[in-house]
Amino acid sequence: MEKRDFPWGRLAAAGITVLLLNLAGVVWLNLTQERLRTELAALDRDVRAIPPAAPCGDTEALESEIAALRQAVTGLAAKTESPRPQKDDAKALDRLAGEVKNLAAKVEALAAAKAPPAKPAGNGKSDKSAPRPQAPAVPGNPYYGPGYPGWPGY
Repeated sequence: MEKRDFPWGRLAAAGITVLLLNLAGVVWLNLTQERLRTELAALDRDVRAIPPAAPCGDTEALESEIAALRQAVTGLAAKTESPRPQKDDAKALDRLAGEVKNLAAKVEALAAAKAPPAKPAGNGKSDKSAPRPQAPAVPGNPYYGPGYPGWPGY
């Protein structure tokens, strides 16, 4: 009987081919991930460069509307604070109280729309709502740290 030799050369060539294909796949994935990261960074810069929307409407008209609503609220409040109503007037009193509440809610909504957004007080402490650090502007030097899309959130 003849002793057959195992084809070690073919096995080694197949193993090396698999390793090279695996290495090529990893390199390709890293390149596409880095290209995607730079595209997202450019999109992020473009979105941050968009100016905030201007408040719609005229401020003088808004102030006059707030003043008219306050006047209506005070008028309705005076009607409800009049002498005690009879049993027949209970429904009217409930209706007037509802109108006062509705007008008060409108005044608060208009006042909130007019007021500028409040900025959080910067007391030097780290806060969860603090903005994430900006990625560096140099596109050739990748940034792998907090703020990087693949960085863990904990």
